[in-house]
Amino acid sequence: MHKLIITMVVVVFALIFGTFGSFQEKVLACSCSSSTLAEEKSDNERLALEVEGMTCDGCVETVRSAIMDVKGVVDCHVHLPEKTAQVVVKKGIGSDKLLRAVEEAGYKARIVEKE
Repeated sequence: MHKLIITMVVVVFALIFGTFGSFQEKVLACSCSSSTLAEEKSDNERLALEVEGMTCDGCVETVRSAIMDVKGVVDCHVHLPEKTAQVVVKKGIGSDKLLRAVEEAGYKARIVEKE
């Protein structure tokens, strides 16, 4: 009887984790493709910012929210380990607005790449 219960538990865990991995891959694929689509539009440009002062996921969300609130921002991905933000904006949006938004949120930023 115990072997049957243990087998059932193992099967349930295998199903749960197998499904979750597949789901996670699909979600990640969708988020990447939406960013790619945003960059492909000719009226957009990509900026890379270096952000100082981020120490946790809360900081990442604060920086991301501040950047996304800037009019003309199409997409934003903030990376804690690299201390960077990849931002897609409509052409003509001044980088000074992005830098100001990050600084008003309590962090320091500088443009490291502009495409």
